[in-house]
Amino acid sequence: RFLQKPCPPDQLRHAVEEALEEHHRASTAHELASELRFSREALVNFNGALDRLIAEQTDALVRLNQFVSNLNSADSLQEIADLATRTVRDLLGDRAVRIELRSHAEGEVECLAANARAPRGEQVEERAATVDGEIGHFTVDLCDGEGSRMTSLQRSLLGSIAAATAVAANHQIRRR
Repeated sequence: RFLQKPCPPDQLRHAVEEALEEHHRASTAHELASELRFSREALVNFNGALDRLIAEQTDALVRLNQFVSNLNSADSLQEIADLATRTVRDLLGDRAVRIELRSHAEGEVECLAANARAPRGEQVEERAATVDGEIGHFTVDLCDGEGSRMTSLQRSLLGSIAAATAVAANHQIRRR
């Protein structure tokens, strides 16, 4: 905006007020555009993380389904325990795994499966049980080889593996 000289004080004041208002609108628009860019980037990153999580969980479910299919063809408690050990290791990463199965609730351990990894630090215990009672239990390292703690998803997967193992072991015991 141009002003003619000499400029009356009221006209100058009005021009300065309009300029300040315009500057405030431009600053506000710039801040809003910057916030919008930040929000968009955050949403893109969040969607990427969600996509990775969905892919990871889908993969885990596919492998869990394969495990259950393999259990159906197992011929012994030992084979069931070995399958469960490999599946825990496959789905939960580099952790020590020990699985004990018994043929009845108060019985001696009938089979034992463990991977070659020595237990490290704190461990998680998961019961392998059916409505008929406990058939065994799983002992798994809480942290993997890189020191990452077991996630809630991994804990749920461990529970699912233990439950499927218990059902398969119970069926195997009944077939004897």
